[in-house]
Amino acid sequence: MDNNITLITGGQRSGKSAFAEKLTLQRCANPAYIATAEIHDDEMRHRVDIHKQRRGAMWTNFEAPLSPGNLTINNDTCFLIALPCGP
Repeated sequence: MDNNITLITGGQRSGKSAFAEKLTLQRCANPAYIATAEIHDDEMRHRVDIHKQRRGAMWTNFEAPLSPGNLTINNDTCFLIALPCGP
């Protein structure tokens, strides 16, 4: 697996997450999702649940809203870090 970083940008609800998930799966069979958004209301909880369902069981999920850099992840794992783009 090559070590590379891809930055994906776009507006809110523009399909960034789905695109990034597809790209990660093309590069790695052992994907991990590092979620950094904090859930403050029911709408956000619903959006997070939809994302988790779409990814499915093959993904390892980590929730690290305050310090994603402190996670320990195996070297054979590709990971996707989702940074919130809104207030």
